[in-house]
Amino acid sequence: MISSLYNPIVKHLVKLRQNHDYREEQDSILICGATLIDELSKTFTPKLVLTKKEVTEEILQKISGLKTFSDAVAEFSLPKPKQIEKQKWILVFDAVSDPGNMGTLLRTALAFGWEAAYFLDHTVDPFNDKVIRSSRGALFYLPFSHGTLDDLKKFSHHHNLPILVADTRGKPLLKSQPKKGALLVVSNEAHGPCKKLSHLGETISIPMTNNVESLNVGVAGSILLYHLKHAHER
Repeated sequence: MISSLYNPIVKHLVKLRQNHDYREEQDSILICGATLIDELSKTFTPKLVLTKKEVTEEILQKISGLKTFSDAVAEFSLPKPKQIEKQKWILVFDAVSDPGNMGTLLRTALAFGWEAAYFLDHTVDPFNDKVIRSSRGALFYLPFSHGTLDDLKKFSHHHNLPILVADTRGKPLLKSQPKKGALLVVSNEAHGPCKKLSHLGETISIPMTNNVESLNVGVAGSILLYHLKHAHER
C-alpha cells in the first residue's frame, strides 16, 4: 500500500489535476470517483486505478483535492480535439470562467443531442478537475475543438449555420427556431458577449418576468440547449 504523500505516483496524479501543461505533456487526465471511472472504463482503458486497497484515505484526498474523498482515482488518456466538419449543433464557449457552469453545459449538451463543443480564447480549461467532475466526463464522448472568432465566422458561413449569441438583451427565444443546426454561444458570466461576437450573429434571450434576476450561464444555457434543439420537434 502507498502511504507516503511524496510517492512519485501520488505527486504525478496531483500534478495531472493541477497543471494544464503537464496534462498535455503526459497525454493524461485524472478522473475521480468510482462511478465515473467505471462508466468511462466501459469504453476507455484506464492507465492506472487506485482505490483504498492501494493507497490511504489521506492520499486519495490529496490526489482528488477533496477533503472528504475516500473513493477511487484513475489516470486516463487525455481526450483529443477533433476537426468539426459534419456536426450541425455546436455549443460555443466564449470566455466562460466558471468550471462548474462549463461542466453543467457540457453534460447538458451531450444529454440533449448536441454534436460538438467549441472553445474560444480566454475560456476556462475544459479539463479542469471541476469541469470534469460536473460534466461527468462529457468530453470523452462529445467532439470538441478550439479556435478564434474568425474561425467561428468562417465555419458558420461555410456550413450555413446561424450564430446565436446568448445575451439578456437579445431577442426572445421563441422567435429563434433553427431547424437544421446552430452555433450557440454562451459567454462570460460577469461581462456577457463582447461586441465583436454580438455582431457576428443574432443575440437571443430567455423571456422572464420582470422581478426575476438573470439566470446564471449554466441554467440559461441549459434551457437554450433544449429549446433550440427540440422545440421544433413538438
